[in-house]
Amino acid sequence: MFRKPFLLTPFVLLLTFGITLQALGVPLPSGSLKVGTVIDVGKELATRSSMYNPRSFGGKNYVVQINAPQRAVGCYPVGSTNCEALADIKDGAEVRMAGAFPAAGYVLLSGGASNDYFSRIDPNLDLDTRVFATNLPVTPSSYDWVDDDTIIHNSYKSGLRTNLYLTDIKPDPFQATANTTWNANGYVTTGATTRIRNVRVGDIYSGFAYYGDSGTKTAGFWAINLASGVSTRLGTLDVTGDGSWGLWTVKEVDGFLYVHTTHDGIYVFSLVDATTLGTLEAFYTKASLDALAEDTNPNWGFDVVDDGARMLLSAGVGRVIEIIDSRIAVAPNPRSGAVDVSQTSILRWTAGERAASHDVYFGEDANAVADANTATTEIYRGRQTLDAASFDPGTLEWNKTYYWRIDEVNDANPESPWKGGVWSFTTANFIVVDDFEAYTDDWANFQRIFQVWIDGGGYTLPEPGLAGNGSGAVVGTNDAPWVELQVVHGGRQAMPMNYNNADAPHYSEAQRTWTAPQDWTADGADSLVLYVQGVATNSPTSLYVALEDSAGHIGVATCSDPAAATSIKWIEWLIPLSEFSTQGVSVAGITTMYIGAGDRDAPKAGGTGSLFIDDIRVIRSTP
Repeated sequence: MFRKPFLLTPFVLLLTFGITLQALGVPLPSGSLKVGTVIDVGKELATRSSMYNPRSFGGKNYVVQINAPQRAVGCYPVGSTNCEALADIKDGAEVRMAGAFPAAGYVLLSGGASNDYFSRIDPNLDLDTRVFATNLPVTPSSYDWVDDDTIIHNSYKSGLRTNLYLTDIKPDPFQATANTTWNANGYVTTGATTRIRNVRVGDIYSGFAYYGDSGTKTAGFWAINLASGVSTRLGTLDVTGDGSWGLWTVKEVDGFLYVHTTHDGIYVFSLVDATTLGTLEAFYTKASLDALAEDTNPNWGFDVVDDGARMLLSAGVGRVIEIIDSRIAVAPNPRSGAVDVSQTSILRWTAGERAASHDVYFGEDANAVADANTATTEIYRGRQTLDAASFDPGTLEWNKTYYWRIDEVNDANPESPWKGGVWSFTTANFIVVDDFEAYTDDWANFQRIFQVWIDGGGYTLPEPGLAGNGSGAVVGTNDAPWVELQVVHGGRQAMPMNYNNADAPHYSEAQRTWTAPQDWTADGADSLVLYVQGVATNSPTSLYVALEDSAGHIGVATCSDPAAATSIKWIEWLIPLSEFSTQGVSVAGITTMYIGAGDRDAPKAGGTGSLFIDDIRVIRSTP
């Protein structure tokens, strides 16, 4: 139920945090914008159509394609082109916005021109889990969360398009009920003259929401007091366009007001307070946005998050672009928020475009890492050369969260350093053998998957390359980044391996070798686990894992499931380490692991197929 919000003023922030409002999140200069990721939901579908109202919640980007016969909702991890979940709605009930519940494991879908109702769906976007709340037939096409169980939203229905509504949302059983904080009706009629396309709750000014008048050339924009329902006009823009057009999105982030239009770019104003417009601080022209999008269609949706450092923009049909600051470090690996990360991970990132070197910060407290400078000896880990872009934190503790930050430095540039955001990851409560998340197309640094997992053919770059093991295995896809991005057990990537046992030597295996022997008995670990999935049309074959220790002893374990190679679902394959130690292998000193199809000790002619391998780990079978 909606509770009266507490308004944070800039004065309160200044006293509480000891910093100015502008220091929290200055809008990006127009010359520093670049595309970080292209979210191409259209490639997942048979047809591309208009993309509306992308949103970012909790490390996920949610995008919607609105037109029949190929409506859809997609979920993508921040910074990723890998579609984590897809609702292929086709010509079913339209969705014009999607986003996560703040305190429940569901996704809330708004309606659209052909759908009067809100609906709830599981985070995997399985349409069989979609449930409708049919008691408020106002055709809501956009919304934002006021608190954990209340939203503010618009209406697409003719005659109601200048109204704003407060609605209570109960996740389970799913219900939408008019909130009567403003009045008995649960809505107010605003000063907008045509229609409201979006309404967004403020960031610093969380006691207000912001909206504009769309489809009119003289477009006003307002702040609505969430406690009283009273709106204050902030300003007016002259806008152009045709079709679905106009002033589309108004959002306050860190005391700056982003006013987004379909045909005239994005204006960023400072705010004196929640209801008083300041000066124009930045302007992203439509031409500059078109250049980023490589598309001249109207921009039918916008979001801005991460203190203004990241924006989502609908970029024509089938695509949304993620816009970032070209000056800062990006693409952390492990990705921010990752879990079950190896205790011996090397941290990597992609350098900002103006960097000459990198300052590395690493620690166990998010605020301490955020506030650290080069004099903070416990957290500042030194300056890396431009080409390094990696940091080895050493062996980390099990099941612990760590935080890190990269500041880009160029002493020749007076704007330097460019402070990065704080990234995090949590180490696993087991030994990570390989989760396949670190592989890229960087062949020079041996990060291609088939440079680590050696197959029958080996590799050629960098010269002189490496001969393969001569088996019938082929590791990797046909295109960069060579890893499997769709059939994944955990994280974003898995290892694909084709097997060909029809030709000599009639078995297929991929092998990984470690320079330093691996102790797989640490902290009482006693079982090897990996996840395997096949293809229904595969030729049946047995699967095996072999381990070799530093003395050259090899032990083999065969999968007990004879249908593993043809299973279209992930199979957890658990192997007690005792299966190897009883064959004379020292599991405290493993140097090579083999994953194979066929019989490596008694090969015989067989068939062909494709396998997917993921999340290889060593666990304690008894916690």
